[in-house]
Amino acid sequence: MERYKEVVDKARQAHVKGDLGEAISLYDKCLVFQPDDAFLMFCIGTAFSQAGQFGLSIDFLRRVTEKKPELADAWHNLGISYRTMGLIDKAVACYQRELKCGLSGKDTAIVYANWSGCYVNEGEPDKVIELTDMGLRFDDSSAQLLNHRALAMLELGRYEEGFKLYEHRYRLAEFTNRDFKSAPKWDGKKVGKLAIHGEQGIGDEILFLTQVKKVLPLVDELAIECTPRLLGLLKYSMRHEPKIKFFPNHELLSSAFAADAWCAMGSLPLLVWPCVHDVFLEPSRAYFRTERPRLGISWRGGTLRTHEYHRNAPFELWKPLVDRIKGLGIDVISLQYGPAKEMAERLAVPHDEDNIQDLDMLASMIRSCDTVLSVCNSTIHMAGALGVPCTVLVPSKPAWRYGLTGDKSDWYESVNYIRQAKDEGWDYVLARATKHTEEWARHANNRGIPKTQRATA
Repeated sequence: MERYKEVVDKARQAHVKGDLGEAISLYDKCLVFQPDDAFLMFCIGTAFSQAGQFGLSIDFLRRVTEKKPELADAWHNLGISYRTMGLIDKAVACYQRELKCGLSGKDTAIVYANWSGCYVNEGEPDKVIELTDMGLRFDDSSAQLLNHRALAMLELGRYEEGFKLYEHRYRLAEFTNRDFKSAPKWDGKKVGKLAIHGEQGIGDEILFLTQVKKVLPLVDELAIECTPRLLGLLKYSMRHEPKIKFFPNHELLSSAFAADAWCAMGSLPLLVWPCVHDVFLEPSRAYFRTERPRLGISWRGGTLRTHEYHRNAPFELWKPLVDRIKGLGIDVISLQYGPAKEMAERLAVPHDEDNIQDLDMLASMIRSCDTVLSVCNSTIHMAGALGVPCTVLVPSKPAWRYGLTGDKSDWYESVNYIRQAKDEGWDYVLARATKHTEEWARHANNRGIPKTQRATA
């Protein structure tokens, strides 16, 4: 028994340190001796959830709730795993059950924060607002509740209210704050040296950087920390702006630039609203073209945590569209990021994986296209910032960037939407996309493509 307690203690220490692999391995050894111990099952179920192994997490945590239905934390963590897997109804049931476990005021607020989060990007912002109202009665300063409320407002297109509340994201545990020493957060007024740092993903950085055009008249010098993969493309695109310097991380920026003020990119719409449809990207090299019109496609985006199960149509639905468009004399190429070679082969379209990995060359590939058809991913942000016509297949449960209504982007002039209706199958959406692309193809073939769009190698 002493040996068992020693291993449990080591497992918990590894878990607290974030060494999930070691913790899971040690918990597994403990289960040999105490396979029905509810606390042990709770620990390993929580570790599996944190490691992204949600099936195992759900199995262990569900058994804990059966043995110890009064254990609020088990319901809480089980709800997180269900929500991440897109099993919203089951997650909601967990949070409802957790509320019956006799919680304190702030703990109750945390439950409402997680419950409201179940409806973020689920096409139900009104439910988010209703639940955050309830949660804020228990903790009116909860960053998680206020951030969820912000996202609901943004989904509804209530940008002024939404971006004000969006400032509470700085207080979230997962937000990576930078140390700019004594420099204050920027208030949108004239300043000497301003530092802007990236946040979230590549697509979001491109979206928020469309607002830099409105920032420049307000600063003498501007330093921008961006994701390293964007560095070369952004430097070349803005090479004629002497005020701007780009850095791939905070350490390099802070050592070379003494900021008078700073802000995160996601705060730019609040500070320089209304937004501008700025075409600001320019690749440094040209991608080869033929004389035929070209369609670029991208069919996959997101992860479990960013709702890939909503974003992506079944892959097999793309083949009839591609075959139909190629039959109309249109070249079709893959713009799909990641390991997509086999899928591209199944579609019988060229897939230049090496150049797609290089964002400067990917931008050049997109610019070589006469139009782009894509699911919600960073491809559409690049197309919009390049000014390339792009049609996006928007799911019925979209992220706030795509709103809930309308067939045009609020952020890019060249980006249009084909929306999935509530409960509409993706086969119907792809059928409409095929018809839309056929109309473009006939028009492109009839008028020819202007020579200025003909990029050469």
